[in-house]
Amino acid sequence: MPLQHRAIGKLLAIALLCVSATACGRSPGRIDNSTADPASLQQAMAAHDPAVMDQLRSELERVLAQRGIELDAAGQPLRSVSAIPKLVYRQPGWFSDFNGDTAVGWAHYQQGDYDLNGEVNISDLTPVGIHLGKSTASPDWLTAAVVADGDGNGEINIADVTPIGQNFAARVSGYMVQAREASGEWHEVGFAPMESGIKSGPGLEFGYFANGGEVEADWRVAPVAGVREFSWKRYALTTQDFQHFDVQGCIVDGRPALVYERYGLTPDTHDGFAIAAVARPQSAADWYLEDDLGHFLYDNSPVAIASVDGKPAIAYVDYSAAPVSFAVMYSRRDSAVAGPAGWSTHQVTSLSANPVRLALTVREGRPYILFNNSGLEAWQANTAQPSGPADWSAYSAAPGFNDFRSPQCIASGPWLFSCGLGVTPAPYLLFNRSTVVAPNGSGSFSEYLLTPVDSAYPPRLMLIAGLPCVVVSDATSSSLQFLQAGSRTSASAASWFQHAIVAQPGSDLHWEPAAALVGGRPAVASGYNELRLYWTGGQFPDNSDQWSSQPVDDSAEPFDRVLLALDGLPLVLELGSGGANSQVVVNIGNEQ
Repeated sequence: MPLQHRAIGKLLAIALLCVSATACGRSPGRIDNSTADPASLQQAMAAHDPAVMDQLRSELERVLAQRGIELDAAGQPLRSVSAIPKLVYRQPGWFSDFNGDTAVGWAHYQQGDYDLNGEVNISDLTPVGIHLGKSTASPDWLTAAVVADGDGNGEINIADVTPIGQNFAARVSGYMVQAREASGEWHEVGFAPMESGIKSGPGLEFGYFANGGEVEADWRVAPVAGVREFSWKRYALTTQDFQHFDVQGCIVDGRPALVYERYGLTPDTHDGFAIAAVARPQSAADWYLEDDLGHFLYDNSPVAIASVDGKPAIAYVDYSAAPVSFAVMYSRRDSAVAGPAGWSTHQVTSLSANPVRLALTVREGRPYILFNNSGLEAWQANTAQPSGPADWSAYSAAPGFNDFRSPQCIASGPWLFSCGLGVTPAPYLLFNRSTVVAPNGSGSFSEYLLTPVDSAYPPRLMLIAGLPCVVVSDATSSSLQFLQAGSRTSASAASWFQHAIVAQPGSDLHWEPAAALVGGRPAVASGYNELRLYWTGGQFPDNSDQWSSQPVDDSAEPFDRVLLALDGLPLVLELGSGGANSQVVVNIGNEQ
């Protein structure tokens, strides 16, 4: 039986042993990426037939030559070689209990890393030399030899040197963990560091624990690098002569998609939509753009987007009846027909005032809209494909806060988490969560003040291992703050952890933050005159020293910003300057 499909009992044992390191641990979990010691390497090679080891090294040098890589006498490359491992997804074994807590288990499978230290280098020839000539018929196949079968053909031979050469110098810091619901998109859940692996027989096994709520239909993992240095491509997606107010993005069918508001037009304000034709769009030519969907928006009114049942869906505020009333609208792309004809649109509810911001998420496969209407108001669709007001149910989600501004919302299985900004009694970050699996009113939610903060920008909410985390800017200290709940059911601010990602008085580094998990670890894009990306080595950072940063662009001047993760790599969407007006700008990060 393959190592990644061990019995559930063993999986749970591994996962529980790893909980402190991967789910509740507070360390960033970096791997020691030092290269093989030449002296120990020579000793290991001397323990085997020198002729065999010379043959294996010659084969390795032949494979490396195809990549333009030469080795010195100690087996080190003579030039810089990328340490980024190949992105290879595998499905782990997993088990969820009745609380929705999920244990996930898998075996280390970095291609070419036969000695299981997280780095592919010349020392990985040793296991091949030890087991050369063995096959599935050998008595020690499942206890030792299997670790060197790089091409998976059931035999250890010289061809197993090829994976070493193809992945030479790649270093793995841990595994990115992703999940999805039955009809949902793959999304990042968290990160298991390399040092949390447990030696088990010939292999190295990993466990991961996701707190209650991550009730998913499928899971997958992939090895990722520790170094997060990116090369960036920046390009404008829209060039029309108009202004924008809001941009929101999500992943639809594995591709980035976005919606934006176009205002300053005569006589109407409309919304535009774009979806990439490929998973990682490198230019505007890689996008399909519908610049005018024909929806009537109120100036400075919100738009939101989500993937619902594998198709893009939009929520927005209609102003066609203003000033008598406003309306929250829901629109879903039902066909490939270009323009408004490809969308089915209906009213969800009418309002007496513009809510300014609204949130759209997916809860148990159905759209869920949240906005401020003299308190936090929620509308849950009764079906994945609502067609009219009768398909929606409404309830108050947080009546205690009448000034719940800029709401952000995310669902994990049946559970709902939201945050927003308040001004009473003083500027505060507010948090709200559902307390029952079928919320139907204010009694189904718990809300409280989380921390004092003076912010002009929406807070950003994400889940890490099922735990709610928030990134918010604070103008008073010119800082970005990171907050993490101690548990999914945290009942007050006392059970949250908080620290500054960056604090630089008088700077604009904290402007327009956007946050997401990138490679299983939290990342933040922020800044006005200079856009920077901040990231950590582990999934739960403790302090500012555990954050690294990199400049992305020095002329951002954004009005809004979104950070998405695509196969563990970042993509930043923003409303950047373009002459007198603004443009939707894409910043895509590629590993270097």
